[in-house]
Amino acid sequence: MDSYFADTIKEMFLRVASSEVETCIDRQYALGHAVSMNPGSLAEWPISEQKLLFGLLGKVEELIGVQLTDSFLMLPIKTVSGIRFPKEGTYENCQLCPRQKCPGRKARYDEGLYQRKYQLKQNEA
Repeated sequence: MDSYFADTIKEMFLRVASSEVETCIDRQYALGHAVSMNPGSLAEWPISEQKLLFGLLGKVEELIGVQLTDSFLMLPIKTVSGIRFPKEGTYENCQLCPRQKCPGRKARYDEGLYQRKYQLKQNEA
């Protein structure tokens, strides 16, 4: 039970810290309405591409102490990565993710949007 409580507290701190960092980025770069995407959050951006993101950033472990494991997870635990960019309309990455019990969900899964997006992609192939 102690491990569960500790993990829950870490998760809460991560959410608060992430929110503060997002607010800071949005203000500094005048992003207005912005959205974040993370490797592994959608089929189109698999977790294995975490390595490419780390490559873009340079020597991440030396710079901020975050290490990428062979399975593309980050150490220390409860570390997040991704990109943040201005959005148009009401899009949230969560709208394309069918994972039902996601504690970080910002929008409901939109099966119609998912079908349109992936149907269009299949038709283009």
